[in-house]
Amino acid sequence: MDSITPNKEIIRRICILNGGTNCYISHTTGDNFIEVLADIEQDRLIHFATELKEWSGVNYKTYSINNTPEEQNFQHINEQILPIRTS
Repeated sequence: MDSITPNKEIIRRICILNGGTNCYISHTTGDNFIEVLADIEQDRLIHFATELKEWSGVNYKTYSINNTPEEQNFQHINEQILPIRTS
């Protein structure tokens, strides 16, 4: 199946511009979108997803850490890209 490789730097910068400090992404295989979980306010998520699509040409599903129901499982979102970890 095809896979989508997101440009992580674009996601990081747009996340920061929308007020995010924590951001997680999923590597999707066989889907035509990338899922992003960030600590961006709920009312900015549509703008965030639109801006990501305009910059990269890929569809995004965005979720807010702040307004996510406890029962919703995001284990498949497995890579943290913000804050940037240095080793």
